Amino acid sequence: MDHRWIGRKQVEDEPILDSPELGPVADVQTIYQAVKQMRLFPFGRAGILLIALPVAVPFFLVCLTPFPLKVVLAKLMGALL
Repeated sequence: MDHRWIGRKQVEDEPILDSPELGPVADVQTIYQAVKQMRLFPFGRAGILLIALPVAVPFFLVCLTPFPLKVVLAKLMGALL
């Protein structure tokens, strides 16, 4: 194979290199699977959560400073229940 493609030498007929049904089908299948697994956005819900959570925690703590913690937790529990 090295002699034929890299060395550009004439070699005897090698049927494994010329088999049309094996290589292209495997290549097309690999490309199809790669395209099928592509997403519109490079991140999902878990990625958004990993970014939003560290941003939200300090923001939540800043929002707590003018209000007592008991009042905020009571309102959150009331809203959840």
